[in-house]
Parts: sequence; C-alpha cells; structure tokens
Amino acid sequence: MDKQLQQKLFKKYPEIFQDRFTNRNRMQDGITCGNGWYELIDQACNELRFLGTRFGVLVTFSQVKAKKSEGTLRIYVNPIEFPDWSKYRPCLKLSKANKATVENLISKILHYAMCKSSDICEECGNYGPIQRIEHKHVFCLCNKCWGKLKKGK
Repeated sequence: MDKQLQQKLFKKYPEIFQDRFTNRNRMQDGITCGNGWYELIDQACNELRFLGTRFGVLVTFSQVKAKKSEGTLRIYVNPIEFPDWSKYRPCLKLSKANKATVENLISKILHYAMCKSSDICEECGNYGPIQRIEHKHVFCLCNKCWGKLKKGK
C-alpha cells in the first residue's frame, strides 16, 4: 500500500496501529498489500474501534499483509488487552464469557475482511476479480490489473 493511504489509516486509527514504531512485530514494515484493499482495512479498523470503545478493549495490529500463497488479506493482532475500567465505568466489567464473546467478534471481523478480499482486486479495488496463479503466488486481481502485472508495469 502506498505511503499516503497508510498514513491516512495510521492517523485515523492511531491506537490500532501503535505498534508500527516498535520492533515487537512486523507492523514496522507497514501495510504490505495493494491499495485496492484500503476500504476493507478501514472497515475492519472502524468496527474494531467500535468494539474497543463499547467494551473497553484494546486491539492492536501486529501485521497487515497480502498472503501470497492464498491471494487474500491477512490481519494479525497482538494479544487482546482487557483493561479493568470498571472503577470508572462499571458497565465495562466483563466476565470470562463476555471476554470470549468479544474475542469471537474480533475474530469474525478479521475473518470477514480476509474472505471479502478474495472478491476484491488488490490493486484497484474493483469487485469480482478472478484469482490467478503465477510462480506459486496467488493474486486477487481484475483483468486490467492482471494484464499490467503480466506486462511488468
């Protein structure tokens, strides 16, 4: 993803992308996928932020990339933190069952983005591309972007 779009996400969701300054994980490499998946990542971040504000959960990304062996988006998160905000907001005290439910929701948000990426061109964001294989790599590209890749542009 180009630097401009990355910066837009980093500025909009600083809490989610806070690990891009550390050496703990691969987030310091930036978002390593095409610009076409920007909307998917933005949507996932927006939903995760909502869960964070609603349930007092801190979700941070450890890596965002295109998985070349499958041609889909992958978003990896750090272990989910459940700070105890109950002394400030008693409604945020979560039981173990509720924590598991929130973790399940987070997993579903990330899984949806991964599955949806197989229907969206990684480069331009057009809907309905065909996955193509080249040298053991799978690409999720529309016909136009596939042609550009084949020509070496």
